Amino acid sequence: MHLNSDKFTTLGEGLHRTGRVMRQRLVEALAHLGYDYPVEFWPTLKYVNANPKASQHEIATFLVRDKATVARLLNRMEEKKLVKRVVDPQNRRQKLVELTAHGASSFANIAKCAKHIKQNAEDGLSAEDLQTCQHVLQRVFANLNTTNP
Repeated sequence: MHLNSDKFTTLGEGLHRTGRVMRQRLVEALAHLGYDYPVEFWPTLKYVNANPKASQHEIATFLVRDKATVARLLNRMEEKKLVKRVVDPQNRRQKLVELTAHGASSFANIAKCAKHIKQNAEDGLSAEDLQTCQHVLQRVFANLNTTNP
């Protein structure tokens, strides 16, 4: 699929369209690998891989999702045997999430595809361009992630 590459007129448009295309590329890669997973599984697998025994609250904060949405997402991931939830021995009311062996294997396979997509997205960009882009996006996120309306 070739998309219209007209210049973006707003930051929001650029973020939206770029995010949608990256998401579509990941959907295509997952299908090519034979995974019947929604694309939302990827950032969750990535976070739990980097943060073993993460709490559902930590995952929700990272994903910028509410706890109920994350609980449903984790239910689906448990059904696919990608993650398991265990009771936190320090706080029995809280559940911790960890990858299963199948989840770790899936993460490794999907990470290779995600790396390829990332490299494709960064093609022709200098290290300085990438650093500037990441810095600007981090500032935009921080600006929008305040408690002020």
